[in-house]
Amino acid sequence: MKLRPGAEGGPLLADLRFFQIFLPRELELLQQHNLERHIGGGWSARERFLSLYLLRLETASGTMAELEAVDRAELTSQMHQVMVASTCSSDFPGQLSVLEYLVVCRQVVPGQSHSVAQQMVDLACRAGLIGSDQFRVFIGYVVYPLSPHSDLAVSEWPALVELARKLSIEPGDGPNHAGYGVVRGSQQGSPTIPEIDMISLAMTDLGALGRADLLQVRQVQIVPDA
Repeated sequence: MKLRPGAEGGPLLADLRFFQIFLPRELELLQQHNLERHIGGGWSARERFLSLYLLRLETASGTMAELEAVDRAELTSQMHQVMVASTCSSDFPGQLSVLEYLVVCRQVVPGQSHSVAQQMVDLACRAGLIGSDQFRVFIGYVVYPLSPHSDLAVSEWPALVELARKLSIEPGDGPNHAGYGVVRGSQQGSPTIPEIDMISLAMTDLGALGRADLLQVRQVQIVPDA
């Protein structure tokens, strides 16, 4: 697996081909670790989680025409700086398109996931080009597993990315809304609700899962300058 230069020869970033190899492996290792933890309950009993953050930029007009006058290498460089400044050296910042970026974090625990998302948005809004009137930044994040019974087929990893994308698009209250994140709720799902079904339900009726506390839904806000 190799990282590739970002758009227009920018910094090294993971791309879709990288994630197609990396994420199935990572999910398989995570699920195996958590299964062994559940069965054995030994000294390494701490459950592992994987956090996926999808950062999405929108142009002021909502069209791609504005990008013709934008320095894309500078845009990618600033987004790379935002992602690296918010995560660890063992995490993977990536670029899915000119306006869409994906960060896979391997060491973020559920209680820290929201602050990482908030930091990414705060930094992006203060970056020169990204923070200008030309762009608006949105984010959606998913902390996996969504159930103690992690049974998502590793080939279904794109469903996690799609859910993160949906959370970045889901409308919210007020002009400072930047997106949502989901973390396993206190009810923790059940063996009768496969994770792929929970993801499908979250795509269509996120509020119902939140009200049932199968998922905790957190809103990310743009913090206005003081």
